[in-house]
Amino acid sequence: MGVPLFHPIVGETIRNLYAHDASVQICCMIPDYRFGNYAVADPLSSVPRTLNVSRSMCTAEIDKEMTQHTINALRRLSSSFPGTSVEFLPWDATVRTMVFGKDYSSVNGTPDDLVNISGSVIDMKSLIKKEQLKRMVSDRGCHPNAEGLEFILNT
Repeated sequence: MGVPLFHPIVGETIRNLYAHDASVQICCMIPDYRFGNYAVADPLSSVPRTLNVSRSMCTAEIDKEMTQHTINALRRLSSSFPGTSVEFLPWDATVRTMVFGKDYSSVNGTPDDLVNISGSVIDMKSLIKKEQLKRMVSDRGCHPNAEGLEFILNT
């Protein structure tokens, strides 16, 4: 389960942090683009299920739409808070590409593609080697273990 980058709570949370301290440094993980894919078919009833992925909604067409929602949110969030460092960590895309060898590019973009979208996306591939990253993942769902969480919090 995860919160899609385009979910209103992400922007609200950053806005609240920004209102409290405009010089705060903020880092958000870029989740799997499929989180909240229920919203494509039924935006009104999807609110309670926004954190989930519907397997039946995992089609090339919907994946493309979800990718675009996330990329638009990434661009909007990275430019909405002047004077604040808002950075994004492409954890899912990097783990799936480097650790599991999945060709993520056709749906979600590679980690390199994400870095090119916005200068505020952290280039994880330049910070960590595949063997190190493998030790930081607890399962095939790309969830970080304690070592992974430590890396995320210190990046």
